[in-house]
Amino acid sequence: MKINFIFNRFILLLLMLCALPHSSRAQEGWPAGYEGVMLQGFYWDSYKQTSWKTLTAQSDELSEYFDLIWVPNSGNCQKLSMGYDPIWWFKHDSSFGTEAELRDMIKTFKLKGTGIIEDVVINHKNGVTNWCDFANEEWNGNNITWTMADICSTDECKAEHGDNPTGNPDDGDDFNGCRDLDHRSANVQKNVKVYLDFLLNDLGYAGFRYDMVKGYAGSHTKDYNTAAKPQFSVGEYWDASFDNVKSWIEATGRTSAAFDFPMKYQINAAFNNNNWGALQTKGLAADCSEGGMNRYAVTFVDNHDTYRNENKLGNNQMAANAFILAMPGTPCIFWPHWVEYKEALKAIIKARKAAGISNTSKIERQEAFGGGYVVVVNGSKGSVLCMSGFVNGFDTTGWKLVNSGTNYAYYVSDNVDLGEGEVNPNPVPVQKTNKLYLKPNTNWLSDQARFVAYFFDPINPSQTEANVWVDMNEEENNYYSVDRRLDYKKVIFCRMNPNTSENNWNNKWNQTPDLDIAYDNCYNVPENTWDKGSGYWNMYNALYVDFQPQAEGYSTLYADFAVEIPEGVEVYTGKIANDKLVLTPYVGKILPEKMAVVLKGDIHKYLFNRSFEAVDGVVAENDLKGNWVDTTSPVDKIICTLQKGKKSGSIGFYKFTGTTLKGNRAYLELPLNSSIQALRFIFDESTGIEKVGEVSQSSIIYDLSGRSLKHISHNGINIVNGKKIWIN
Repeated sequence: MKINFIFNRFILLLLMLCALPHSSRAQEGWPAGYEGVMLQGFYWDSYKQTSWKTLTAQSDELSEYFDLIWVPNSGNCQKLSMGYDPIWWFKHDSSFGTEAELRDMIKTFKLKGTGIIEDVVINHKNGVTNWCDFANEEWNGNNITWTMADICSTDECKAEHGDNPTGNPDDGDDFNGCRDLDHRSANVQKNVKVYLDFLLNDLGYAGFRYDMVKGYAGSHTKDYNTAAKPQFSVGEYWDASFDNVKSWIEATGRTSAAFDFPMKYQINAAFNNNNWGALQTKGLAADCSEGGMNRYAVTFVDNHDTYRNENKLGNNQMAANAFILAMPGTPCIFWPHWVEYKEALKAIIKARKAAGISNTSKIERQEAFGGGYVVVVNGSKGSVLCMSGFVNGFDTTGWKLVNSGTNYAYYVSDNVDLGEGEVNPNPVPVQKTNKLYLKPNTNWLSDQARFVAYFFDPINPSQTEANVWVDMNEEENNYYSVDRRLDYKKVIFCRMNPNTSENNWNNKWNQTPDLDIAYDNCYNVPENTWDKGSGYWNMYNALYVDFQPQAEGYSTLYADFAVEIPEGVEVYTGKIANDKLVLTPYVGKILPEKMAVVLKGDIHKYLFNRSFEAVDGVVAENDLKGNWVDTTSPVDKIICTLQKGKKSGSIGFYKFTGTTLKGNRAYLELPLNSSIQALRFIFDESTGIEKVGEVSQSSIIYDLSGRSLKHISHNGINIVNGKKIWIN
């Protein structure tokens, strides 16, 4: 009887363990099969732009696309701070808002199905009035106290400040901005566990982003997560080595994911330099083996730290975001990218979710193709295809295009249900030609020279000859063209002796440097050079113009050729009047060549296609000037460029203090003795423009290019019921 009783109790215990909720079992670190997308909801010094109230106000839109939002450390730091110099762990009035606003934000997003991830800074701590007087606090009957034994004995406060820390030596990297906590101290461990309990169960955070986890052994994270049991945990182990990041994840007992820094460095190598072969190595997210690291990979293009130093991705940002949104792992979108590429990101995020791509999805196909790279990933409800670079000739039968732009195209398999109107809702035009163009300078055009392209460095040396010479064809306006060779990585443009017909180095007069074949398709030889001058690539048939948030939707443009004005963009000429710039609208669909203008539009990147049609607008008197290439700022004039005033916060033309004026942009010139420091915008009253009045649903609305609008969607001038109306 006793044996049967014990056996029955054993079986009952097993059944009870099986019935325990997930949070009561061993900590998983990051759920398997997770199909969510994460947003980093801040950038450096974005106190106003991403305050708790601002994020809450955007909760309807953000929660539609993001399942997790990572926010800064919300603890009080006693000054304007991003939260990385923590003082108080249980007071949460911060530089991003009050504790009441924080709680309201967390609750609002939680009700909409989005969890808020706290930036947990426990590697180090700051004192209340000096280096080491840590704040004693109390929560839920727990007293949080500190002594010098909680600070690592190797901390610099001993040598530099005369303090006497008596903790263990640091078991990770040193941080000299604050005091390094000794995570082998029983008191530190107790305090951290109480703090994490408070974050999850009082404030209501969904999980943790651990800051600077290189500062202490990964085993401590295991200890903390085992106690706290967060559903989501990700560590910032900043290292390019796959093996090193994997080792940290293993040290946590796989109780935490990690940011995929190995992939970040490959993204930089590929997308900064159009070196698509670099994507062969893809970091944690590509480890799709049984029990692989893809489950624990939180992928990203940039974050608040990389964005402000040499690690920032300077090229192809949207293309890189499309890539991580195709890959396994959990993609984390950076706030400035969300603002700049919102419509494209919305379409692709919806497509990823519709296909059921998760952090444990499998890569079906990955290879260099043509002049780019393709990856196919299988989800639970279909597959996605992402093309990076200039992929030519890839068979897309069975796929439907979701979104495309510079150096990327994103598809889903035909069986994926995107919902009505979701296919390519806001397409960004891709390159329209498979040609390369050369714009010779005046020197090169002399003596009736002919022009040749020398292609070399083949993508597949075993299948392609080492190099090839190709004659270039003359186009209008002294441009020369050649068919793009997708099987080569590099090209040299050569100026040849016209009295010869054979292409070789002996018959060459001048040449460009070795050039990586870029997505931009026109190489410009700089003026006053003969050999290997530092020219530049741009688009023969189009120009991209950024409308940045900090410029409130304004930009400027100067082009050597006429361009089509995109839908949604307003164009203005400018006339100086005292200390103001009077803006007069340009009414037409074609902008003339060599005309500098101010632009107004929504905040994203517009494509201005080259036009060979007749100019249809009337040009008003214009003081704006421009240059086609980067030019040294003149020293005999005051130059003013489009800026946001540091004190006024107003958009206008302010004194330029740099040395190089950017190409394709407009500026103003003033005499050296001018006292004007800034020219604010006013709008020409003689144009018949009225201030906004009642705009009813029955109003007939056009933009300045004559396109019919359903409603007024942005500030500026619109034509309403036959009258020009200014919306501010």
